[in-house]
Amino acid sequence: MELEEILKGIDGLAFVDSSVKEGLLGNIMNMQDAAHRKTAINAFVRKVHTPLVASGAMTSRDLAKQHISDLPKEVIQGLHSRKLQLVDVVFRVTKVVASGKTTIDIFKGDDVLDDGKSNVSGAKLDKDNHVLITDISLLSGIEGTGDVTKASYGIADKTILNGEFDFTSGNADIVQKKSSCTMFDTTNRTDVQRGTHRLHSPKWMKPQETLAMQVRLSNTAPDNTCVQFLMFGQAVVKA
Repeated sequence: MELEEILKGIDGLAFVDSSVKEGLLGNIMNMQDAAHRKTAINAFVRKVHTPLVASGAMTSRDLAKQHISDLPKEVIQGLHSRKLQLVDVVFRVTKVVASGKTTIDIFKGDDVLDDGKSNVSGAKLDKDNHVLITDISLLSGIEGTGDVTKASYGIADKTILNGEFDFTSGNADIVQKKSSCTMFDTTNRTDVQRGTHRLHSPKWMKPQETLAMQVRLSNTAPDNTCVQFLMFGQAVVKA
């Protein structure tokens, strides 16, 4: 079907039953022109999901639905057929800042799953799952023995907040290179979770893409400084 005809059908979605909606979505997914298909998917999603008044009120699930057209065709079809579903995810990595060092590599290829420390292994996310990270958090705390599981985490130390970082997934930048860590300073704010920043241009991470994040401090951190990096978002998994 031509794009113009598809868009006319989308305009009338509020007045048809679910079987007609399913038929229209099937026609959209069969469109040969990728650009037209993406335009139609975005229009379809905007029509069937009521937009929120304020973008700040959007949940990670709302953002995932907003970016659904960026997923591969077969994943979109799986979500529509309910063979796949969106679920909340929180990934956590904890590290000790090595004495005298001014850099922290959050992800490493030899990282292993370790309860209380990290649920990211080998600098890669879960196999077969596409993930949209919508919020990131960087916290720190000092623990006398350097045990990251015993540290009390709060707003990051000034040596971290005054530094910068890079964060990539595969070949894609999740944030602009050399971004300031001041984005994690939520001191005196009550509208966000402590030390958390919402990504304004979230991108879907492909299954098993390599993650890389280096934090460069403004100076050496206090001894036994522990850091905790959190990633919040939505993952596509089997229903």
